[in-house]
Amino acid sequence: MRTLLLIGLWLLGPTAYGATSVTLAIGHVEAGPVDADHVELQWRSDGPQQLRAARLRVPGLDQPVRLTARCPQAATPRLSCRDASLALSSEAFGSIDTRVDVDLATAQQLTLRLRALDARLSYNRADGRLATDALRITGTATLRRNGNAWALDAELRSPSGQAYAEPIFMDFGEHPATLSLRATSRDSRRIAIGALDWSQPTLADVHVSGDIDAAAPLQRHALDLHIVGHALEPLARLAVQPLLAGTRLQQFEATGTARIDAALADRRLRRVATRFDLSSARLPGFGLAADGLHGALTWQEDADAPAPDSELRWDALRVGRIPVGTTRMRLRTQGRSLSLLEPARIPVLDGAIDIDTLRLADIGDDAMSADFAARIEPIDLGQLAQALDWPAFGGSVSGAVPGLTLRDRRIELDGVLRADAFDGRIELSRLSIIDPFGVLPRVRTDITLRRLDLARLTGAFDFGRIEGRLDGDVTGLRMIGWEPVAMHARLYSTPDDRSRHRISQRAIDNISSIGGGPTGLLSKGFMSLFEDFAYDRIGWSCVLENGVCRMNGVKPGPGGRGYVLVKGKGLPRIDVVGYSTEVNWRTFMAQLRSVGNSGPAQVR
Repeated sequence: MRTLLLIGLWLLGPTAYGATSVTLAIGHVEAGPVDADHVELQWRSDGPQQLRAARLRVPGLDQPVRLTARCPQAATPRLSCRDASLALSSEAFGSIDTRVDVDLATAQQLTLRLRALDARLSYNRADGRLATDALRITGTATLRRNGNAWALDAELRSPSGQAYAEPIFMDFGEHPATLSLRATSRDSRRIAIGALDWSQPTLADVHVSGDIDAAAPLQRHALDLHIVGHALEPLARLAVQPLLAGTRLQQFEATGTARIDAALADRRLRRVATRFDLSSARLPGFGLAADGLHGALTWQEDADAPAPDSELRWDALRVGRIPVGTTRMRLRTQGRSLSLLEPARIPVLDGAIDIDTLRLADIGDDAMSADFAARIEPIDLGQLAQALDWPAFGGSVSGAVPGLTLRDRRIELDGVLRADAFDGRIELSRLSIIDPFGVLPRVRTDITLRRLDLARLTGAFDFGRIEGRLDGDVTGLRMIGWEPVAMHARLYSTPDDRSRHRISQRAIDNISSIGGGPTGLLSKGFMSLFEDFAYDRIGWSCVLENGVCRMNGVKPGPGGRGYVLVKGKGLPRIDVVGYSTEVNWRTFMAQLRSVGNSGPAQVR
């Protein structure tokens, strides 16, 4: 109150008492959260009025500022001043110079016109989260108020300087920006935003319109948002990557253009439509890279309203090291659901994946459900193995996924998943995965192998060569965290197989070591003259329970000791006998992975 009284005396007192010039010096002034030292007021009846404060302290600034306000000629009792100047300066942030017109009839009726703003800011907040260096801001603005109604038009420009607002750094000399605002209010509750525009021609344009609640603008609002990205490469580097730091998306890169149109209401996204034409896009954290990526994707929250179609296509895609050819998908996204509108063909290497069905519901919820069905056109295993840096497999893989469903955090296979590989067939049946996206997914399935070509299979590994055909049955396979914990597994020579049955010295040594038998015996004496041997049949079985694998072979070993893994045939006849009947599963797998790492078998 004391401050208001002094200012009133400054404005009105000289006229009332007939004075022509008044100077008032005040050592200290407080007005709510603002206080000032060494304040000087100067008034002249026929000249300029001036206000100076040597040290003005306001909330949010680390150090006090110097203030100078000057009015060339003020009119009273109606406060009116044209071409007034206001200057703020501080070693802490730089300087702000303005020229304004003021017309104040009453506290409820005023016009304030910012004719010119010229700010030069160099500021560094103590915590380092906000800083500017030679940042220049210019602009104009007009504020009109009539009772509870008011209108604001403003335009600010930043043609030079640099700014950092954690975590984004921007060089406005390289990317000049313009901010404009048109807003009105008819009462003290709602603010109508006619247009809020942020424009950086070298990067992007942002347009916002709608209305907000003045008391809680971040909680209650209805806004339309439009973003046009003119140059995604620098935009991703300057704005997107810093915001995604610490996530697998942080190395996102893109070149091209994009547009996003969205509607928000009370902190909820109601609708979004995006169009993009990218010459390239990279997500190294997910091993994804695309060339010629184009799309028009539309989503709306209302699941009952008519939903527009979306489209996604690419010229070339790379998933890890696997190349994927030109693909087009027509989709529909609505509420928390996504569905494929027509079958899609995804070329992979020399084959393809033909997706017949893809539906997702309750996306992002624990109750998310899915339906998927697809066919695999033959894909060369050699090319696939090379792309995945696997051993050089031969043959091709093909098959079908007749129906895969996700319900209540549980994936179920409807029917049998078949794949053709190693000139044979592999089938998965009764597949069930509980909590597939959790920390410890639980898997239950049965696996059937039929007529696999052992020459192609063993030729892919440094195991030794085996010729013939192989069958297998794995029932009751259960895995926790993708580690087997239980199963009944049996591998055996295909019954009535009439193909050539031969096994190399190296393969015999490795099979013997797996079964706990002796190794290196064939590299000595007469047997060292033979590189491979004929065999009648091969067999191995494992019952896995409680971390222990109980192993067996095609028949008991000589004298009932051990079990035969390879039954020989002809002369010289070689039987491979295993003696380890119970082995720790982890130890067994470590031994199996190390098989062949010691170099080729010696033949003397």
